[in-house]
Amino acid sequence: MDDNKSRMKEMPSSFTIKEALEFEWWFALIGSMSQSKTLTAIVVVGCISLGAFAFFMFNMAGT
Repeated sequence: MDDNKSRMKEMPSSFTIKEALEFEWWFALIGSMSQSKTLTAIVVVGCISLGAFAFFMFNMAGT
């Protein structure tokens, strides 16, 4: 918990849009995915699997 407080003190009070986006998890994930084919494959397979599961559950709820 002390580490989080010290990080908060280091953050500047004003951000540019680019700096603000770098703190978002999805922006960091996309940046990492651009450097790693394995991570890209894992994320794509995970998204497809999650979508297929949601579709399956939607169809099961409809019957």
